[in-house]
Amino acid sequence: MNEKAKEDIYYGLIKARIILNTPRIAPFYMMIRHNKTVNEDLRVWGNQYVLRRYNKSKYLLFSQAILDVKEFRNLVHLRLLQSNKLLGSVFFKKLFPLMDTLYFDTLNVGKGLFIQHGFATIISARKVGDYCWINQQVTIGFEQDKSPSIGNRVRIGAGAKIIGGVNIGDNAIIGAGSVVTKDVPANEIWAGNPAHFIKKVPEDKILKL
Repeated sequence: MNEKAKEDIYYGLIKARIILNTPRIAPFYMMIRHNKTVNEDLRVWGNQYVLRRYNKSKYLLFSQAILDVKEFRNLVHLRLLQSNKLLGSVFFKKLFPLMDTLYFDTLNVGKGLFIQHGFATIISARKVGDYCWINQQVTIGFEQDKSPSIGNRVRIGAGAKIIGGVNIGDNAIIGAGSVVTKDVPANEIWAGNPAHFIKKVPEDKILKL
């Protein structure tokens, strides 16, 4: 059996699983299918993580994502809360258990957020901008009732900690394991403990999701 035939069988099994789960998927898809923020989330996750064959079908992409990617479930739950679909969020959480080590302690999260491995990640920010990338074991947390503000297209490496009322500028990159307690200007790479300026973000390294 050639690779294409194997791939066709694999995708066929995924599609069959989606069909079987349609009764529990479809109601939530209907709730969010016209939500522009969720549509951008789907586009980003489809390009980065979920199987690309389904990118032309929002329903199939949404279905596979919530069946197989718990980080995406947490994001959908957040979007339901943002849209004031509180009852929907309760039922969604019952039918699609969330990743219990990924916490959103804010509703002010922009479109196109991508979370790569959400293990032990806490997002407690005043704001998270559009098209950000957050890795595992990241803490974005408050200190003395002040929380960070994250700009657009910010990338935060694994194990990084951003604490207190700091501002992270657009296009910034925070290195893995860094501890940030000062403002990070736009278009800069910071790393270390305590985090410090490394260099300007090269044009080809600006996050494009």
